[in-house]
Amino acid sequence: MSAMNIMAKTTLQDKQLHCIGAGACGSVWSTNNYNDDKATSTVLKREDGAKGRSLLNDYQVHLSVIHALPRCPESIRTAFRIPQCHGFFRPGEHTRLFLQRFPLEQQQSCNILVSQRIPPLSKMTRDLLCDKYCPPSFLDQIKADPRSVDCLIRPYLGRRRDPGNAGRQSKFQSFSLQNHVVSIDQMDDLGITADMKEQYAAAMAKALAFMHWCARIDADDVEPLSMYEAGIALAQKAFYRNDLYYPRPARAHPEDQRLWLVFKRSFLEASLSILRSDASVASDIPNDLPSQADGSHRVWRGWAFWMMTR
Repeated sequence: MSAMNIMAKTTLQDKQLHCIGAGACGSVWSTNNYNDDKATSTVLKREDGAKGRSLLNDYQVHLSVIHALPRCPESIRTAFRIPQCHGFFRPGEHTRLFLQRFPLEQQQSCNILVSQRIPPLSKMTRDLLCDKYCPPSFLDQIKADPRSVDCLIRPYLGRRRDPGNAGRQSKFQSFSLQNHVVSIDQMDDLGITADMKEQYAAAMAKALAFMHWCARIDADDVEPLSMYEAGIALAQKAFYRNDLYYPRPARAHPEDQRLWLVFKRSFLEASLSILRSDASVASDIPNDLPSQADGSHRVWRGWAFWMMTR
């Protein structure tokens, strides 16, 4: 999609941008108010982060995931959603149309990635997070801050707070609702039931299986994944390098153990379904989950062995 078409078909037309987050690759920008029409709400990511990080790589991976989706069985791909990818623009291709919508101090030319915006959380959820976890000394300030409207959370099924600190307010005099981390024990405070956590773990497992076997990426930072032993090793390493979104094996808490079993079985079942739908390898894939790692296809065998022994 050209820059002009993006402007015409999204919320960017004649709108000024503000920063809604930042990471290693760069800063993320959008219009002041999230549009209820999710198909047209848009974000721009500027390549103004750490050296060596590439928005072009992000763009290519995003396209790989989108193009792989039709190859994924319907029973798996309905468990997750993928934002639309509108385009990647190098310096000079977007100067007039994009840069003039940034604040003056952010109008330096750089690579820009344009994609569909993930919807922020509701005011009711924002207020609940503030009431539970924001230090009282600036609770009203955070609630009134326009930046708090851009609220997204990072739900970590692989992290549990120290029980001795679980009920305490943060000792750090800072708090933000942008990319706010919610640990597994905090989900109980927010009314998220055990069944909801299991459904979320299963959905993430299906998404991970899709990224490995259909899109052939490792789901970390995110690199192409070969379908042989080196790819298995890369994927396993990426699992632990990633943030703690996934449940982790060998944890002491009974709930953590249960969520790992749900995640593991969902991943293996989704992997079987995806690989059996691929005519090039289907004949090598076992009909059911193996009781031990005895699948004949070496890629399946590598992942099954790693999962089954944890």
